[in-house]
Amino acid sequence: GLAAKLPSNVRLIEQCPVLKVEEGSPIKLSLSQGEIKTDKLILATNYEACKLGFLSSRLIGSTLSGSFTRRLDAQELSTLGSLKEWGVLSLHGGGATIRLTSEGRISLRNTAEYSGGTLLSKQRLERRQAIHRASFEKHFPQLAHVPFEYAWSGVEGISRNGTNFFGQQKDKIYLAGGYNGSGVSKGSAFGHSLAEYASGGQSSLITDCLASAPAKWIPPRPFLDIGAIFAVRSRFRGVGLDR
Repeated sequence: GLAAKLPSNVRLIEQCPVLKVEEGSPIKLSLSQGEIKTDKLILATNYEACKLGFLSSRLIGSTLSGSFTRRLDAQELSTLGSLKEWGVLSLHGGGATIRLTSEGRISLRNTAEYSGGTLLSKQRLERRQAIHRASFEKHFPQLAHVPFEYAWSGVEGISRNGTNFFGQQKDKIYLAGGYNGSGVSKGSAFGHSLAEYASGGQSSLITDCLASAPAKWIPPRPFLDIGAIFAVRSRFRGVGLDR
């Protein structure tokens, strides 16, 4: 994976969450097992930046969930065509995202909800899996006998007006995030550009990223909770068979 291919000047520290970020010179990161001081900080945490005191009134978390089947056998794979790996993304904001993975599993994600920016409990995830199951059997009736082997939930960052965040949030603290469900494409472009920008670089892509419209203010809780629930639910209006 990526961790095994990092350059020699990069040190990876795992299982050591950052609990607090203190501005200043140097910037101080309070960890569960110590402290790190740095001249510059890049936050690659998307929605989780809110928990560190950044963008808390500009970004909310929408909780997604999906399921993976077991590995399909050769006969089952033959019913899906000749491509060994593919992905399908609905044009509707509430539609399903379906993929055939490189190891021969079907991955399906078709739920989104406001849950205070938290992951789903085991019980709630099991209930959502019934929705995944119905969609799977609708799209792949020939594979209705194939069970799900894994389920997951995750939180995506959403802004009120669908914009993204890029640039210097505080003195020498840089952040990109709020991809509104397009993290694979936008996250890759923004992450690459942010590293260049924090290092003093300039490019047309950096200029485009900096031109993102400012996010609208989000009211505090409990008004946030009420509005967010209805806003996330509205994604599925008119989704029809795409879900």
